[in-house]
Amino acid sequence: MKYLPLFVVLLMMGGCASNPSGSSWAVADFNKYDKNYEPFPTSQLSIGASKDGVLALLGSDYEPVEAGSEYEVLAYQQWVSVAGPDYVGKTLYLKLEGGRLAHWKVTNDTVAIVPRSW
Repeated sequence: MKYLPLFVVLLMMGGCASNPSGSSWAVADFNKYDKNYEPFPTSQLSIGASKDGVLALLGSDYEPVEAGSEYEVLAYQQWVSVAGPDYVGKTLYLKLEGGRLAHWKVTNDTVAIVPRSW
């Protein structure tokens, strides 16, 4: 019985080290479990990739920012886990022209900003 508290502490530390989402259990917001805390896999993005290929790599949790007859701009967010409210630390903008990836950029904004120039 005297080793039970030690076991509980070790169990909690093991759970802390195995969290793959990028957020820390100690400061996790309980309503942000579906948010992205991982870095963007920009090294795997290739200009000319199809929209389906981009969605397969990044997932379907994007926000459409702007769309025209020949292009569309998608935004993915990377959240930061801190003590207090979590916030958006980086945003990945993708510009698709004709269903293919034409440009992408990462910004450090914490508010929704529509990119006006590429």
